[in-house]
Amino acid sequence: MIMNLLPARRPKKFAAIFSIYFLAASLVSAAPATALLTVQIVGTGTVSPNYNGQLLNVGQKYSLTAQAKSDFTFTGWTGSQTSSKPKLSFVMADGLTFTATFVDKQKPTLSIKTPQNSGGLTNPAITVTGTAKDNDAVATVFCNLNGQGWQTALTGNGWNNWWVNLTNNPNTNVLLAYAVDRSGNCSKTNSLKMTYSAATSSLNGMTMTVTKPDSSIYAFNFGGGTFSEDTGVGSYAYKKTGAVAGKISLKYAAPPTRANAANDVTVLLQFADASSGTFTDDDGLNRFSLSTADSLAPPALTGSQIFLTYSNDNDESILDFMTPPQVADNGSLFDVANPLVIPLASQYPGEIADRVAVTFSHLIYFSGAWTPIEPEIFTGTVIDIGTSAVTVLFDNSGFLSRKDLYAPTAGVPLDILTYYYTNYFGKTLVTNGTGTFTYTNYSPVGSLLQLSQGYGNGVYILTFTNDSDSGNFYVENFGEPGNVFQNAGSGSFAIELPPLVTSPPQNAAVTNGGTASFTITASGTPPLTFQWQKVGGGNLTDGVDGWGSFISGSSTTNLTITGVTNNDLGNYQVIITNVYGSVTSSVANLSFTLPPQITSQPNSSYPASGGTAIFNVTATGSPTPAYQWQMNGINLTDGTTSWGSVISGSLTSQLNISNVATNDSGYYQVVVTNNLGNVTSIPAQLTVQ
Repeated sequence: MIMNLLPARRPKKFAAIFSIYFLAASLVSAAPATALLTVQIVGTGTVSPNYNGQLLNVGQKYSLTAQAKSDFTFTGWTGSQTSSKPKLSFVMADGLTFTATFVDKQKPTLSIKTPQNSGGLTNPAITVTGTAKDNDAVATVFCNLNGQGWQTALTGNGWNNWWVNLTNNPNTNVLLAYAVDRSGNCSKTNSLKMTYSAATSSLNGMTMTVTKPDSSIYAFNFGGGTFSEDTGVGSYAYKKTGAVAGKISLKYAAPPTRANAANDVTVLLQFADASSGTFTDDDGLNRFSLSTADSLAPPALTGSQIFLTYSNDNDESILDFMTPPQVADNGSLFDVANPLVIPLASQYPGEIADRVAVTFSHLIYFSGAWTPIEPEIFTGTVIDIGTSAVTVLFDNSGFLSRKDLYAPTAGVPLDILTYYYTNYFGKTLVTNGTGTFTYTNYSPVGSLLQLSQGYGNGVYILTFTNDSDSGNFYVENFGEPGNVFQNAGSGSFAIELPPLVTSPPQNAAVTNGGTASFTITASGTPPLTFQWQKVGGGNLTDGVDGWGSFISGSSTTNLTITGVTNNDLGNYQVIITNVYGSVTSSVANLSFTLPPQITSQPNSSYPASGGTAIFNVTATGSPTPAYQWQMNGINLTDGTTSWGSVISGSLTSQLNISNVATNDSGYYQVVVTNNLGNVTSIPAQLTVQ
């Protein structure tokens, strides 16, 4: 039997303790939960009570009331709960966020201060300034120039003052500007009219660098009516169409794939200043800039060697061009035939079967005298090479005329159309031989080189980048028969070019004791050296010569002789040299200036009606004088008179009047002029019988 040793009332005591603990725990768990409330204000206004950042009892009902300030209006509550009414009631829960938005009812104001409206500008870059105000706060100022898109102006003091840096287009520009406050209210849009004027009158000798909308860059180089770019050449026409506008039309001539009307381009240039602007084409708005092009492309390939390296770095070609000798005068140049033996000043450098072009002087019989007109060029094949002569079989015998005179022009080079080539594929020789070529400058830096080889033709666009001795090329190859397009390629080239005179020195006439200058222009692989000579007197050196005149520039492109005396008179030339050869210029004569003087007066003439009257005068002077014939003191011009007579030679030493009539009767004289003065002949009488 187990006895109960606990006191009889003990179980009740333990039950009471447990009840107290349970009650305490229940009281603790029943305490209300809290959460953080976030209240935000946008605009100018208040919220009451403002519980922002306070802990509120979860599950309890609360309310917030929005109150707008003057010139503002309440637009609504957003966030965890939305309402358009100022009073918002809600039951508190975790993560509640409310935003009260107040909108400004008053619009901001904006004004433009500088520059003056409708004012003229001399620089396309301009800073426009202004002011903006609002009862609350200006958020930004927007500007739009010529409808090209809105941009944000700048400020340093909260938009009280603002500015924007702009680049005007040529001619009239319109700037629109407005302010926006932080409630989204917009000011009235103000406008500013600005006019900028600038345009070039010529593109000759210029490079136009164009930046496309995709940021790609290419360049056009302009000569006198022709242009070049990296992959083509052609002709262009440019017209200044306004103070700040121009129109340019490009017509491609080569390569053949581009020489069609579909590739012709006409664009309207809008100048931002004298050297830059924009134009729009199919790609969008392009930017261009103009700069003076360096004269890098040689006028001819005389005596040069060109190394072509294709972009794959494996294929190469070497092209050799001969130095042509000059045509000599053997005293019988007018005795022409086909074939024709052409005398040369030096030995012909090529071979039989070479192709050449010969310049022929062309004379016609007019008014009783042989008169030179525009020379003509005839091409043919070398069929024999002699000592300082070649025999040429011409393709065309047009110089065998019964009424006109033709003769190979002495003193000009025989144009050799043949070149020698060596082609490598993968550094291995594959072909060599001869072909024909034509070389034409299209701009100061770009040329067209057309090569004909036995198996096809190559059309090369050469763009010179470094002093006439290197650059880049683009080529299109065409096969025979039918000149069918085969492929295109590109690469770089280097050229070994001996000196070539591009502008020879000119005769000079000065007063006794005056200053004479001779200038030479030459091309060739640099560096070029120059040595001036007096013919028969040897090389010149700078300094005082033996008779007191002073020489300078004897080893430059410009020779100057100061204090000219009788001993300085004579002929001068310059020798130009580089590592690939030398060339001697033609001579230039130095003489004293003399005023015009008539040494033989015109005689009177008495022709029958319908006959011819001829008046001659002989005059001296240095520089060579000019002539102007007059009838009864009135200047004459060549052409047919209203009564049917024909006047020619009115600006020469011989005046001719054919088919004379009574109206031609009168007194004829000639005024002879140079820069030292003029003299008038004694009148000669013309009487029609």
